[in-house]
Amino acid sequence: MATAIAARRPEIKTELPGPKGRAIVEADAQYVNPAYPRPDFKLVAARGEGVWVTDVDGNVFLDCNAGVAVCSTGHCHPEVVQAIQTQAAQLIHMCGTDYYYSLMPDLAKKIGELVPISGPTRTHFANSGTEAVECALKIAMHATGREKFISFFGSFHGRTLGSLSLTSSKAAQRLGFKRQALDVIHVPYPNEYRNPFTAEMCGRGGAAEGALNWIESLLFKTTTPPEEVAAIVVEPIQGEGGYVPAPEGFLRGLRRICDEHLPGLYDLEVIDIYKNLPLARGDQIIAAPTLIKQLPAPLRRLIGDMSDEQRVLVGLDIRPRRTRGDA
Repeated sequence: MATAIAARRPEIKTELPGPKGRAIVEADAQYVNPAYPRPDFKLVAARGEGVWVTDVDGNVFLDCNAGVAVCSTGHCHPEVVQAIQTQAAQLIHMCGTDYYYSLMPDLAKKIGELVPISGPTRTHFANSGTEAVECALKIAMHATGREKFISFFGSFHGRTLGSLSLTSSKAAQRLGFKRQALDVIHVPYPNEYRNPFTAEMCGRGGAAEGALNWIESLLFKTTTPPEEVAAIVVEPIQGEGGYVPAPEGFLRGLRRICDEHLPGLYDLEVIDIYKNLPLARGDQIIAAPTLIKQLPAPLRRLIGDMSDEQRVLVGLDIRPRRTRGDA
């Protein structure tokens, strides 16, 4: 006879936040940088298990946040906990930019085995997503000798000065920082559900064709000569822009534009959302086709046009993330 197991449910024992939680929020306001864009709901987490989070007052929540899509195995998965404990007992830190240790090439080799390309790969490990973006921007400028970039409205690529020039999801992120560090031209993102382009711009190709025509027929012919553009920076699925997937044909169209007009260089950057997709690897994917290359499995469907000669820079954010943007 089968034994019935009671389903676990959320359990709220106090007002939210509770008295212990309020005390921590007040201490945070006194001692912590107020720039973190926290929501109005003030969750003060104490522990997690699988999909459940318990706050400091004992309230239990079903967690649909997963550390902003970071905890893909759930909170405190036993195998993850064991791996952390084992490593902490052996070696906690040795600066990999100065010295060597086996875990860096071991992990880079594993990433190379996972990415769907046949050629050799190299992996750059960064401290955050925005650092990975900054690295890609520097490589693009150094390799091409060009200074202009094309990005998209609604995008989020980070909040350090270079990546902030690309970011355009909220005005508050730029407020007070005067002119931007880089010369970036923004284009409407091809949102199939709220198409920003005219029927004439879209033709028979929908929002994807509208965005491609905007770049080729407007930017390149009026304000932005293609020979001055170092890279196009795009999220295959916008995050802060509203979790908007790139429509079919759009990324292939960007690939064609770069092949025809740019020096074989375009830049794909993905924030947190890929960690809750099947087979996703890493946190930030920075793609610059002639430099570094290849995308995790969820992007193969979206970017089937990338060649084996391309390489992917995967910048892994190895810190616990509190927000989607790292300063």
